[in-house]
Amino acid sequence: MHSPCYQFWTHDQSQFNWLTRVIDKDHDGYGLRFRFIGAFCPRCCKFDEDAVFDIGWEHTFVRIRPRKERNILKTDDDFLCVTDGLLRILEKAGVKGFEHKPLPESGWHVLRITDRRKFDPKIYRTPEPACAVCKRQGHYGLLRFEREIELPKEKLTFFSTDKPRGQGGYDIFVTDKLRELLVESGAKGGELHRLLTDEEEKLQKENPKWKPKNVLVSLGQHRHTVTD
Repeated sequence: MHSPCYQFWTHDQSQFNWLTRVIDKDHDGYGLRFRFIGAFCPRCCKFDEDAVFDIGWEHTFVRIRPRKERNILKTDDDFLCVTDGLLRILEKAGVKGFEHKPLPESGWHVLRITDRRKFDPKIYRTPEPACAVCKRQGHYGLLRFEREIELPKEKLTFFSTDKPRGQGGYDIFVTDKLRELLVESGAKGGELHRLLTDEEEKLQKENPKWKPKNVLVSLGQHRHTVTD
């Protein structure tokens, strides 16, 4: 039986949330947290997300400042974060595909997606040359179809692309069972965009005006309201 998968997006922040940077008191500039300098390229300032996660956030006094009652978000430097309460729900349900580290005394945790799947790299555009020092390259583009990524066999799991975007983090996805759990548990702070099937892709190619149904699931998204 076919089971859909969804990509997680969040545009629900009322202000900047950084885990690797600090913002000055006038909010007109920011710098790197000294703890993570070794994870950043000295030339292009792109960074290794896994290296930052491995270092962790002890004694950094990082705070997440979401909209009211939000419990899941992706920070401006592309780290997936959940509250203590939502993390307990995920662990009790046996959700796979992630590990976590706390943001001390904040009530939030950083999730690293460990189930990384092969995908079609041609979906990304690379208009900028790679950095001469770290070789990272910014990738732009959007996964829209199921065929573009190797789907997991686990029914209740997070998963991601097996390579980062270069200028940002990994694209993050959830299975339909996880989508169901997030909705039922009251997860708020983002959107889930369903990947289209081969049949839907064919219909869209045949008729560009055709629109698929039940593509978007809102998790309390504040930015706008979307209807099918």
